[in-house]
This record gives sequence, C-alpha cells and structure tokens, in this order.
Amino acid sequence: MCEMIKKYEDEAKGLCDVIGHYIGEWFKNLLDIAENGWDTEKAENMENEIMNCNEVLYNFNKLDIAATSTHKYLNELGLI
Repeated sequence: MCEMIKKYEDEAKGLCDVIGHYIGEWFKNLLDIAENGWDTEKAENMENEIMNCNEVLYNFNKLDIAATSTHKYLNELGLI
C-alpha cells in the first residue's frame, strides 16, 4: 500500500516541479513588465503564452489524472 501511495506522490512532485518552473518564469516576466512600465496587454499575452503552452497543459492534465487515481486508490482501501 505505501509503495503505491509513494508512486503517486513521486509522480505528483515531478509534475509540480515542471509546473513550478513555468510559474517561476511567468512571475519573473511579470516583474520585468511591471518594472519597465506596466502594460496589461503585454502581461496578458505573456501569461497566455507561458501558462497555455503544451507542456504546462500536459502536466496539469497528468496531475489531475494522478490526483483522481490516488483518490480512487485510497477510496478502494477504505481510507477516505
């Protein structure tokens, strides 16, 4: 049982690491835009470009699948 939970935890951490990298990139770019004269359109375009890239969307989807699988597994064990 613990090995299966560890597997889901490791997968989720890996996915979160990738997503976190993109969130860091987004935040850095947002600060650059703020420091160089705020431009709402530029900020929105940058956000859409970074947060909607295929890798981010893929990892969010995989994270959702992992969460659903974990919930199902824990439910089958009667732990939730």
